[in-house]
Amino acid sequence: IMTNANIPKSIAVIMDGNRRYANNLNLKKEKGHEHGLDTLLQLINWSLLFGIKEVTAYAFSIDNFNRTEEEIIFIKKLIKE
Repeated sequence: IMTNANIPKSIAVIMDGNRRYANNLNLKKEKGHEHGLDTLLQLINWSLLFGIKEVTAYAFSIDNFNRTEEEIIFIKKLIKE
């Protein structure tokens, strides 16, 4: 269905809602962040398949520094992975 003319060269996503996702499923917030990372990795794989050369993920905003130190450390660990 898609032609090369319709495929972007780059895409950007804002990683938001991982804690709400976990909360809705009665999971720990860390599990929500892990699911968010899994989804980002799937997006990167799909991008490779479609020939998208650049993926930008906004994964940590200034507001995230208002979270607990434990959660900040966990998110930073995931970002490094």
